[in-house]
Amino acid sequence: MDKRKKNLRVSVIVPVYNGEKYLEKCLEDLKAQTLWEIEIILVDDGSTDGSAGICDRAAAEDERIRVIHQENGGLSAARNAGTRIAGGEYVVFLDVDDRFEPYLAEHSYRLAKQYDADVVMYSFRYLNADTGEETDNSASVFFEGTREAFFYEALTDAVRFEIFNAPWNKLIRRSFLERWGLRFDPDYPIYEDILFAARLLQKAKRIVVTPKICYTYFVRSSGSLITKFCDGFYDSVTAYYREAMKYCEEFSDNRRQVGALTTLYDRLVLLHLKQISLNATLPEERRKQMIDDIIHDPEFRNTLGKASLPARKAAVKLLIYSGNTNGIIFLYKWLERWRKKEHAKRTVAKTGV
Repeated sequence: MDKRKKNLRVSVIVPVYNGEKYLEKCLEDLKAQTLWEIEIILVDDGSTDGSAGICDRAAAEDERIRVIHQENGGLSAARNAGTRIAGGEYVVFLDVDDRFEPYLAEHSYRLAKQYDADVVMYSFRYLNADTGEETDNSASVFFEGTREAFFYEALTDAVRFEIFNAPWNKLIRRSFLERWGLRFDPDYPIYEDILFAARLLQKAKRIVVTPKICYTYFVRSSGSLITKFCDGFYDSVTAYYREAMKYCEEFSDNRRQVGALTTLYDRLVLLHLKQISLNATLPEERRKQMIDDIIHDPEFRNTLGKASLPARKAAVKLLIYSGNTNGIIFLYKWLERWRKKEHAKRTVAKTGV
């Protein structure tokens, strides 16, 4: 075993599914990492485009790159496959269609070693792929401390700035994952990341949160699981909510944290109600049944009093309380028509066409 492999600091795991148009830029950022003692694990998750060939060529050119080819199993299965062969002291999960600062691995690794952290969370920016608009999404303060200190001092901030949510802004000690058997759950097709985060933070002994932006997350309006209907959505986010409440139950005086995590849950459920309402491919009866099942679920209904939803959500909240399925569908359709009209007006005002 060569010296570099013996002293691997970070395993960078990147699931790749039909990522041909993003891979070159992704590899450019990965090869530019200022921490040399890394391995880059590309998990080709059954790609049908030219991704597999690009991955293999990259591995032939750079000894730090390893490739796994497997049948398509989804993000969770791909991340788990990468974790199984990882040899680094820490692991980080990155997405092929985003961009990474050259100091991402080095900065987070140095913090992990300095504070003996199981988890380091770094900040990120949003970049709208359609408009080019950038929005920094940074933690308000630097934090390092125990899991108890994190819960009381930094959790609500992490939820507010969405630093809690994603796997791609977390450097995680590999032995910690192995000790607790922490893996991504392939049973859930979406929001498996916040379920993973809720489980992760229940076990982490020391945590670091840095305001330094290391990652650029691209917001793409088309094709995203977040923007389109997903059949397992409600089960996924409800699994997250149950795990989050288990986490909160470990601490006394947890009202603020319960409120923050419940608000995240309710916002996601309302997003799903909107997706169902606007999905023209669903038969009307199925659409109504799905919404009806959700708004009459006692577990969900009980969360509405704990969440801090914005005032503009008051109408749909009222419709949920009254069990008005037709009213919810009508409201979201009306809002969507209004949104499109306003967008058309702005386009005309801007272009004169």
